[in-house]
Amino acid sequence: MNEILDICKRAKAVCGELLRLDSRAKFEILNAVADELLAQK
Repeated sequence: MNEILDICKRAKAVCGELLRLDSRAKFEILNAVADELLAQK
């Protein structure tokens, strides 16, 4: 459960940064985050 909370905190921080970027950069970062999460399984 702690791990999930940690991921949520990091995701919230990343979302704050994404709001300041253009849409292309947003999708590139989201794709990289998804790849990282999938690699952890």
